[in-house]
Amino acid sequence: MLRTLAVTALLSAVTAQGWVDRTPANPLTGPSNRAFPAMCWDAAHGYVLMFGGVNLYAGVANETWSWNGTAWTRHITSQQPYNGFYTQQPNQTAMVFHPPTNEVVMVHFGTTWTWTGSDWALRNVPIGNPSSNGDPRDVALAHDPIRNQTVLFVGTRFVSSGFPTPVSETYLWDGFSWSPRQTPVIPWPVVNPAMAFDPVANRIVLATSGSPAGAFYEWTGSNWQQRLPAGAPMTLGAMATDTAHQQIVMFDGVMNAQPNHTWSLANGTLQQVSTAIEPARRFGAAMAYDPIRGKFVMFGGTNNWNAQVNQLFTLGDTWEFELGAGASYTTFGTGCMGRRGVPTLAAQSGSVPHIGQTFQANVGNLPFTGPVFLFVGISNTTYGASPLPFGLGGLGAPGCNILSSGEDLRLLTNVLGSALWQWTIPNAPGVSFYNQAFAFDPAANALGLTVSNAGHGTIGF
Repeated sequence: MLRTLAVTALLSAVTAQGWVDRTPANPLTGPSNRAFPAMCWDAAHGYVLMFGGVNLYAGVANETWSWNGTAWTRHITSQQPYNGFYTQQPNQTAMVFHPPTNEVVMVHFGTTWTWTGSDWALRNVPIGNPSSNGDPRDVALAHDPIRNQTVLFVGTRFVSSGFPTPVSETYLWDGFSWSPRQTPVIPWPVVNPAMAFDPVANRIVLATSGSPAGAFYEWTGSNWQQRLPAGAPMTLGAMATDTAHQQIVMFDGVMNAQPNHTWSLANGTLQQVSTAIEPARRFGAAMAYDPIRGKFVMFGGTNNWNAQVNQLFTLGDTWEFELGAGASYTTFGTGCMGRRGVPTLAAQSGSVPHIGQTFQANVGNLPFTGPVFLFVGISNTTYGASPLPFGLGGLGAPGCNILSSGEDLRLLTNVLGSALWQWTIPNAPGVSFYNQAFAFDPAANALGLTVSNAGHGTIGF
């Protein structure tokens, strides 16, 4: 952490991006408590659409709501998707926007519906063979914009006279019907699945809770491939794709009291996100990404399921999450010649200032011995009353310039001409910092000092 009062005050004054509670002050103006609703971004109508969910007494809340970033709106429809009881299994609704037909498609209790903007339209198309296998349950939907495929995954089927039967079925939606896909790799078993598109891997990702802890599967267009990211949580959760930052964001379903249940995922790499404020732990929440406002929306879920009385103790809060500025570090300017060349400042390979992680920068081409110190500051245009860059030629160091303010001064250890700076990044997303190294080098010039180029870092998730 930067040590000076000026920088500390700056960091604490910044409103952290991350989770913001947007629950309406009057609960009657928003959806009632529920778990396992379906949610997606409706690009045709410019809002987040939500349907269904399970309420406290195991009933299905067959209501349609939209969120515009400010308030919830209830849509009263003439066509009502099935309203009943979940009977052993709550996760039976999923929806996604299908670009080829410019509409939301929803699977609910084994039936298929599309959203017109004011009403639901029932599509009388089967999903597999429900007459013999039962209705699809444990369903998840996602769209692959690269292959132009809308993919449905079915984890179980339910026959009214029995119990849920584990299956692992994959279907594609063409706007009119569901086509089954037989895959060599079968995700198994899968409970409460969630899917989102990974723009880095260019694949749909299926998150599972019934497979090995932290298991993910990626859809290649014709098959599933399993990935086991290091450090994955025991129970995965609701997730959606941030198209601006090219990452999936997930809120896990782990019920322990530890903080940081938010994760980002890209190309098989899973990273825990530390935020100052976070929703209460839960599973069965709904999540969607609003690309116009650049925010995720999460609603509801449950943190207590009493199987003995078949009741979910559900939540009814609305949260928004903004991934904010991405972490980055670049260099600028040039240093001045010393006896071993021009000192260079650069991030260690692969190191960027992610919140909660240790950022490392290396200074090279230093004298083999002698002190090295680092300016760490908040500006590259002014330092106190002096504008930057500030030339040191008048002080006996021609060609040397101060490029960064130095509200914080760090003494580095010179190890045979190389020095390392390490900083545990605070929770201040979007904040910029600047740094520059200075080395005592009596043989270089009359001032006995050389400088490196400078760096500009942006703190991010």
